[in-house]
Amino acid sequence: CCAGKEDGAAGALARKHCGCGRPRGHLLESEFAVPMDINALLQDLQRSFLRGTRFTTASECSQYLWKRIWEQFLLDLPRQKLRINGRAYTNPMEVLSVLRGALTEERTKMVVMLLQQGVLAVPYEVLVRCHSKQDAGLFVGEINSHSGDGPRLKPESAAIDISITREVPTGSLRCALCIKKGFRVFELGPTSDDHTVALLDMTLHVDIIKGGNALMLWKWRRACPHARCIFPGEKTPEPGR
Repeated sequence: CCAGKEDGAAGALARKHCGCGRPRGHLLESEFAVPMDINALLQDLQRSFLRGTRFTTASECSQYLWKRIWEQFLLDLPRQKLRINGRAYTNPMEVLSVLRGALTEERTKMVVMLLQQGVLAVPYEVLVRCHSKQDAGLFVGEINSHSGDGPRLKPESAAIDISITREVPTGSLRCALCIKKGFRVFELGPTSDDHTVALLDMTLHVDIIKGGNALMLWKWRRACPHARCIFPGEKTPEPGR
């Protein structure tokens, strides 16, 4: 599922150097794309909220589900950067008001459910399957301030952009969701110290109106020329090269 293609940027970077003084010509970049069933993604999120519960009516279930979604949204909104049509929002009631002013109640609740960290669970699993090799001591995780890379890598919150527009000339409503989050591939040493060998820039595109497949895109880029390669068949660069 993870067939990538080098973007050809190595040649343009060949004359530049990274902080360690070595040429950046072999800082390979590869891009990947995986389609995801949006309905399956939503159902997975719903199950996470309803796990261990039982209800006598569908109405009771629906009310409880929305209550849990809203409670989680209140917790996750401060942890992310949310923009709607280019404007930043930090007040949950303002977000709800804007969404309800443009979308149906059902679609509003769908968007709110996607505006939380749980939506990253499936994309993270895809990244782990593609880039984690435990037998080689390679793992996938978030970029955090406790990594062995010190201040070189700064933690970033998930960035979510919502675009609500009317198509011209039909006037059809369009609502697109774009979620961006950075991850890292790191190697764990014998003393549990870790070192980042690659960065993963992940983007998830969701069309709320059309539905169908969401599209997960991500770019793999080596963190430093000294980092060892993680692609099969590629040799670790020799010192001085």
